[in-house]
Amino acid sequence: MLYRGTNFFIRFFESAKHGKGSVSLACKVQGRIMIANDSDTSPTAAKQANSDGLPNHSDKQPVVLIAGALVVDDIAIPEENLVIGASNPVRWESRTGGVAANVARVVAQQHSVSLIAAIGEDVIGRQLCHALQNAGVSIDPVAFSQQATGRYSAILDKSSELFIGLAQTQINEHLSWLDIKARFPQTGIKAIVVDANLNEQCINETLQGVSEMDISAIPTKIALAVSPAKASRLKTAASTIDILFCNRAEAAALTNLNQQSTLNTFAQALQTLGFKRFIITDGAHPMLVQDINSAEMINAPSVQHIHTVNGAGDAFAGGTINAFLIGQVLSKAARDSGRAAAQEILSGMLTAPLIR
Repeated sequence: MLYRGTNFFIRFFESAKHGKGSVSLACKVQGRIMIANDSDTSPTAAKQANSDGLPNHSDKQPVVLIAGALVVDDIAIPEENLVIGASNPVRWESRTGGVAANVARVVAQQHSVSLIAAIGEDVIGRQLCHALQNAGVSIDPVAFSQQATGRYSAILDKSSELFIGLAQTQINEHLSWLDIKARFPQTGIKAIVVDANLNEQCINETLQGVSEMDISAIPTKIALAVSPAKASRLKTAASTIDILFCNRAEAAALTNLNQQSTLNTFAQALQTLGFKRFIITDGAHPMLVQDINSAEMINAPSVQHIHTVNGAGDAFAGGTINAFLIGQVLSKAARDSGRAAAQEILSGMLTAPLIR
């Protein structure tokens, strides 16, 4: 028996993944759907599955493992200038979103990617998984019963800038290091990326646990600050993070400095906390790229007409990661690949898959 206890059920099904005629077990334990082959019933060999009970493993070993938020982005595009305190006519779009998922879609353009994310046992969760798989991302979701898949509502203004963002992403805080470790590739990976939608304990245990695993090479550990409200979750893991992506407001939250401080002031404070390499973006203003022994200011990506800013920062991180992993120094990776990826989002050349 894979798991013992009263709150579980077992469903047998034929699984071509494990070879013709073999049997897999799908068990629901404490609200999670787990899956294991009958040839290996150890808990650490268990693989989480989607809400249909089917595994989502790519035949190709991932080079980059990404853990964090997968949500549906509900985007309100206004027809006129927004009027506070009044009804405003808008056009709604629902697309795949979440910081980790957005980064994964860009990284998947050049590397094999596996995304670990929490979803609810609902239609939206399944639609998001299918959309990402069609975009080339291998996803290993952890499905939680009695939880709704994450949702982010972005209200844009007439110039396509973010007016206000509303996030319901608490489900991501249920993920743990055990969820991530259970599906860690046996061959190892080049990089692991975590976003601050994960809880602080998960972030710390994951980054520390990866360093202690018996693998051929310790992967580059990358963190995404997500928002000022969540950025501080990365503070205690600073010394284990190889590259941090944050913006001005998130840097202020991490360092407890005034948001109007200079980027150099933020950089010094982040180094004092233990961060080694990092990029601090500043909207349309130049960003600061801090490498081990040098710092450089780089112009922000720009386009003639902004289609949307939603996801542009995540695309920048994904493009930078792509180039860094093939050997480019951080500043060049950000200047060339990072900015190019962000410009594709800003211009509308690249859009997240629609959820219908």
